[in-house]
Amino acid sequence: MPRGAKTGERRGGRQIGTPNKRTQAVADTLAELGCNPIKGMAKIAMDESQPMQLRATMYRELAQYIAPKRKAVEVTGEDGSPIKGELTIDAWLDSINGKSLGPPSERPGFEESVRRYEEIRGRR
Repeated sequence: MPRGAKTGERRGGRQIGTPNKRTQAVADTLAELGCNPIKGMAKIAMDESQPMQLRATMYRELAQYIAPKRKAVEVTGEDGSPIKGELTIDAWLDSINGKSLGPPSERPGFEESVRRYEEIRGRR
């Protein structure tokens, strides 16, 4: 007769989601003191008299409760192997059909780029 739990079966132990003793003790102590760490961090984050670095840290910590941290995504080829690519000058020239980009002043959008640059620099 086989012994032990079947695959996916749980026997005994703490129920899922039940905090351990230390976590529960901290939560109880904070409740007794009337301390809500999330509200405290939010107050610090919104207090403009606090240093910007501290406020940014509080916002970063609070953001974890709203938006999960993003995981890195690995990009691979079709069969899971690394993507291999090679670009030569000849291939690049062929891709633009031998057209020259010309001087920057003759490219589309050049005047708009200059205008935005001058606005940023305060010359206008």
